[in-house]
Amino acid sequence: MRDVREKAEDLVARGVRRAFALFVKRDEVAEWSVAEGRFVPLAPDATIEDPCLVRPVPVRALLDGAAVEREVVRALERKGNPEIEAIKARERQAALDEGQRALLLRQRRARFGEVPEARRAQVLAASGEQLAAWAERILVAGTLDELFAG
Repeated sequence: MRDVREKAEDLVARGVRRAFALFVKRDEVAEWSVAEGRFVPLAPDATIEDPCLVRPVPVRALLDGAAVEREVVRALERKGNPEIEAIKARERQAALDEGQRALLLRQRRARFGEVPEARRAQVLAASGEQLAAWAERILVAGTLDELFAG
């Protein structure tokens, strides 16, 4: 506890406006009080508001690991974090590929009847680029072998 207090005093002395501590074992969040020279516990239902925060942070969320992670992800998303945007783009592409797979399997069944499991597995494992090529080729392919040629 002495180290935490000394760290808070040092931060404030260097110009940090506010210092908080999470005392996980005590299930407590506290803010350093210069006037009192100690950490003052915050009410569990309180929120931390500050101009440097995108939005107020619920004290309870700081103690709930899952809530903390959700809040961090939401803040990063609002900020337009490149990694979050890349994850979202990959998820969108995966959803598009999955839709294209389902459509290609239905079209193939309608055009050529039941198809061997090996060909179905080939579609399920295909890249988005390959799916797009097959989607175009199904319009002109006369046989299943022509569809999957090349």
